[in-house]
Amino acid sequence: MRTSCTVNANAPTHIIYLFWALPPSQEAKSKAERQAKFEEGNRLSRDFSREKIKLECSRDKIMDELRQKGVNPKYLAEINTVDITKLMGV
Repeated sequence: MRTSCTVNANAPTHIIYLFWALPPSQEAKSKAERQAKFEEGNRLSRDFSREKIKLECSRDKIMDELRQKGVNPKYLAEINTVDITKLMGV
C-alpha cells in the first residue's frame, strides 16, 4: 500500500507506472476483498470442524445403541474405523 508520494528515482519506469496505476481506493478495496476471503476460509474451517464433531458424536451414539442391543462387536468394527473426514469430502 502506498504510504508516501516519493518514488525511487532509480526504479525502472514500469515499476513507477505500477506504483501509480491503482488509486488508493482500489488498494483499499483489494485489501478488503483479501480479508473477506481469509475470513470466509476461517469460517468454513470452523463449520467443517463442527460438522465433523457432530458426526463423530452421532456415530458414537449409534455404536453404543448397537452394543446395548447385543450386536457382535466384529460387525461394528467397520463403522468404528470409518474416516468421517473422507465422507465429508474434505
